[in-house]
Amino acid sequence: MAPVGATALHSAQITTSGISRRSAQAPSEDDVRLPYGFGSFQLFIMFGTIVAGATFTLHDESFRLTAGVMDHWCRRPAEFVNLSVSEWKEMAIPLNEDGVHSHCVVRDPPDGGLLSRVVPCKSWEYDLSTYGNNIVSEWDLVCDRRWIVDLARLAYSAACIVSLVVFGVAADHVGRRIIVFVAVPVVLVAGVGGSLPKDLHFFVAVRCVISAAASALLPPLLALMYEVSPMSTIPACTVATWAITIIMVPPTLAAAQAVKGGWAATHLVVMLPTCLLVVLYYTIEESPAWLLVRGRVEEAERIASRAAKMNGLPGGRCDLTGAQHYLQEREEKIRDDFGATWLLCYKRLRMRTTLVMFCWTALAYCYVSFIFSDEIFVSVVVVVIDMFLTTGAAVLVARCVPRFGFKRLVVSSALVFAVMSTTLSAVYTDEETILRNVLLLLIRMAGNVTLMFFIPLAANCYSVGIHCTSLGAGLAFSRLGDTMAQMVPRIFHGLRAEAHLAIASILMTMFAVATQFLPTESDWKRRASLVSARSAVSEATGEELRHMLQDSLVPLPKAPLRSHHSCIRADKKTYASLQEYGPYTCNRLAGH
Repeated sequence: MAPVGATALHSAQITTSGISRRSAQAPSEDDVRLPYGFGSFQLFIMFGTIVAGATFTLHDESFRLTAGVMDHWCRRPAEFVNLSVSEWKEMAIPLNEDGVHSHCVVRDPPDGGLLSRVVPCKSWEYDLSTYGNNIVSEWDLVCDRRWIVDLARLAYSAACIVSLVVFGVAADHVGRRIIVFVAVPVVLVAGVGGSLPKDLHFFVAVRCVISAAASALLPPLLALMYEVSPMSTIPACTVATWAITIIMVPPTLAAAQAVKGGWAATHLVVMLPTCLLVVLYYTIEESPAWLLVRGRVEEAERIASRAAKMNGLPGGRCDLTGAQHYLQEREEKIRDDFGATWLLCYKRLRMRTTLVMFCWTALAYCYVSFIFSDEIFVSVVVVVIDMFLTTGAAVLVARCVPRFGFKRLVVSSALVFAVMSTTLSAVYTDEETILRNVLLLLIRMAGNVTLMFFIPLAANCYSVGIHCTSLGAGLAFSRLGDTMAQMVPRIFHGLRAEAHLAIASILMTMFAVATQFLPTESDWKRRASLVSARSAVSEATGEELRHMLQDSLVPLPKAPLRSHHSCIRADKKTYASLQEYGPYTCNRLAGH
């Protein structure tokens, strides 16, 4: 028979292991399971993220309207002003190699026929039915001056890239809320000012300011949305964000183009939904998870308590001990390994960061090339059908995320994009056939779904302390891919659509391979298992602990034990476990 001391030690070990199992079920850093539930608090933040994303997209796409190059030709001299445009072109404008009237040269004299010499245009006329009077027609940015449009586009992209990187790092150091509050007035003032310039240089400068300010909103708001939302709600939030954005952006751009009032009217139309950014001053709170990582516990608990009230949970002070312990432990480990939390390129993060940044670049290149670009003509009917199909596909994919995980679904969507691009490149024709439109629909649908669900996957690859830095860097690389997609057709002007499709197919295949090598802890399935484990184990209250300790007590032996060291070690382990244990939900605190 075992001695009584051994029995006591065994009981203490059982109790210690039971407490350790319960205390191990603290919220994971990746889930950021903070004790304020899900409700209005998260919905307000999601609305702010949607408005910021729509603002960024609207101002980005409005540049395509304000700097869009419409049809143009050499201006008619005064003696030929009575000729119609078609008559003037037939008489005075020579044909290019592709059989289209030239935009940059004219016969001199115009009515000299084949005997006339061909000279460059000195001034132009424009077809204002497409964009209205924009900067191209206002300042003759065509032919030999076309490079100015490309330079303005590069300046706009550079401002975006620099802003994403700088303000992403800043948001991880001073807070998400501060960056948002600084950027919002800049967007509003510069957006209105964009309709005023009468000088090209001033116009480009204002556009760069808008680009920088609108870009600065994205990393903190995206990080904030992911940090305050339970992982189980992320797929639904992703689909809702997509659905509301397509309700806001395309109609606004269509209205701006329909007005045809020049860049001034375009900016004013785009500013209508942009004004919703003012609401962020009343709806955005700081991230409790980030505050815990920075050691600002009281402020985090105050915001968590306010969020709990907004979400309809019982009032009272929220104890974030469990979440703080886990988050700070993770952040300390990163500091020990890498030296500085905001740097992404240290040893164990280097390969991860390389893969993520390549994925952002390749995905943006393919997405912009065949979804936002005009390189392959797509009718309005196909675009509308694509919106409905993409929304339906996104809902289906969101329902599959808990079972298959983000990574597997993103890889599958990317491979569908690659296969459909390869097929379309083999059967491509400029005519709108049923097969061509079906393949384009599948490409667009797969591209939208891939982008939608890659964003949370990429965000989950990094810890809270460098969330904004990683998102800012990723979005900066996506902007690089966007710019490349716009510039490649300009640089390689003779490249056929089949070649563009083949390039996109190769890049998307490489994207799928790179995504497959992303860390497993960034995926849903690991988080889902942690959530299931936490929900399956009932977490002990103080009363339960008292009963557990009482049940473990046994009568002490009359004779002294042979060795006290093991019992002392057991007592220390029990005490350490009790020290680690701490309630962290509002509901349990309300019950004490």
